[in-house]
Amino acid sequence: MRLNLISVAAIVVAGVTTLLPASAPAQTESEVFTRRDLLDDLAVLRTTMERTHPSIYRYTDRARMDELFEEAEQNIADDMDLLEFQRAVAPPITAIRCSHTSWNLPRPAFGAVMQGSRFFPFSVKFIGGRAYVKRNLSDDLSIDPGAEILSINAVPVGELVDELFGYMWTDGYGRSLKYRTLERMFPINYRLYIGEPESFDLELRSGGEERSVQISALPYMQMRQNAARVAEPPRENHPPLSFEEFGQQRVGLLTIRTFSSGAIAEAGLDFEAFLDETFRRVEAAGIRTLIIDLRDNEGGEDEYGSLLFSYLIATPTPYYDAHTFRGRSYADYEATDLVEHPLFQEFALELDPSGRPEDITKVFDEMVRSGWDNSPVDPRESGFDGRVFILMNGLTGSTAAEVVTLTKLHANATLIGEEAAGAENGCNGGLFATLTLPHTGMTFRLPVFRYENAVPSDTEPGHCPQPDHAVAPTIEQFFADEDVELALALLLAAED
Repeated sequence: MRLNLISVAAIVVAGVTTLLPASAPAQTESEVFTRRDLLDDLAVLRTTMERTHPSIYRYTDRARMDELFEEAEQNIADDMDLLEFQRAVAPPITAIRCSHTSWNLPRPAFGAVMQGSRFFPFSVKFIGGRAYVKRNLSDDLSIDPGAEILSINAVPVGELVDELFGYMWTDGYGRSLKYRTLERMFPINYRLYIGEPESFDLELRSGGEERSVQISALPYMQMRQNAARVAEPPRENHPPLSFEEFGQQRVGLLTIRTFSSGAIAEAGLDFEAFLDETFRRVEAAGIRTLIIDLRDNEGGEDEYGSLLFSYLIATPTPYYDAHTFRGRSYADYEATDLVEHPLFQEFALELDPSGRPEDITKVFDEMVRSGWDNSPVDPRESGFDGRVFILMNGLTGSTAAEVVTLTKLHANATLIGEEAAGAENGCNGGLFATLTLPHTGMTFRLPVFRYENAVPSDTEPGHCPQPDHAVAPTIEQFFADEDVELALALLLAAED
């Protein structure tokens, strides 16, 4: 019952995500709000978070969270626009450390930002904490893709990244998700959280030489036009599910790009049937090493994750420990759209024909009972008992991160790549409510349920799965589309 991990409420120039058409109306984002109205919005946000967010104090205790909300209040002044307000209220929200909790500007205001602003005219690739030009969308053609960006307007990239990370959500204490998300959103995040300079003074390194260059900030439409002249780095368009045999090595490669039922159905595939056929092929081919590629898998259906897990274990094995919720009344959710959510309505109508049972917790209890029985997962008869490697990266989150965590723990999987995106002890999700603030119109996406994975009691809270073999491409390998993670997995399989 989980939605995908990242709710991207932004346009990302350079061929990543575009949510607004070229003809989006230009409406002002610079509307000024009184301090009274902004404090009213902050009070609604704080009250709703404190009453409903299932993990508000999971990583940040109540005393510190109170301090952060009080600091936000102190940072609110008269004549503050949306972007200033957004910066003021971000710290307590990011301190929840939940990748399923996010905020959006009102769409007209965001459209105005895109139509009326000038942006950093490059898309960026992060490797090993270093920033490289991925696509040059500026008017200066002398800057080649692959050039390392050392500083922007005299600020070292490392300092700039740390500042931007303060406005980004992630599970627990992971950083890899923030890097992968920032790649998608660098021009817009710079505009939203750093500012809108007329130009950018860059320190670059390319071919072993450093140089300084000044680049003009560009309107979004100019960057779109420039993008037409710049080819995307080569990338194979993978289907959501696939299986490949390396017969001579007795190795199988199982690729699962998503656990989203909608995306899988759209591709004309059936997840359960695909897994059944795949593991029958694995058995028939005598495959002894299975490589499971979960890179860029941002999550999806919980039951799909536990189903895959069932093929990798030999005895009944716990997967979840518990699912809990914080909200206790309809009043707690009065500023949200929760009761209109189709999934909530489905369960509410089963309990009361009016669709509004007197006790909201009975609806949540029924959802937990129906959606997760938290009993051990039974192994499949056609399960796999050989060596398991998992390929993962900073976008391996939510359901996929659960699979990584539990398969490492119970099937002794070897993890290859970079840190996964989800905390080992669990995340939040299942059902989501949208909170809309009454004056600014900002929206916040809130999970209803807290997940507790079945991990040892001494598991470090907020710790994300770490690779047994950390590997990343060089910038040259990235542009050559060399799959260094898979190459290492095949090498290790051959050694076994």
